[in-house]
Amino acid sequence: DVINLGDRQLTVMHMPGHSRGSICLHDKDRKILFSGDVVYDGSLIDWLPYSRISDYVGTCERLIELVDRGLVEK
Repeated sequence: DVINLGDRQLTVMHMPGHSRGSICLHDKDRKILFSGDVVYDGSLIDWLPYSRISDYVGTCERLIELVDRGLVEK
């Protein structure tokens, strides 16, 4: 999905693993990613009943790819 805010558009990206229904919002034009609880400082929280480490690893790989491709700078 894309959220149209008039002067900017945010692409909703499903980023599972850490928590249920976790998303990021990507402003492609400004190369900004609003990561929610997908990216955080501290040790990995993968012990919650709804956490799936394999999904979280896939999500992290997608995040790295966004940065490597120059699509996210902040």
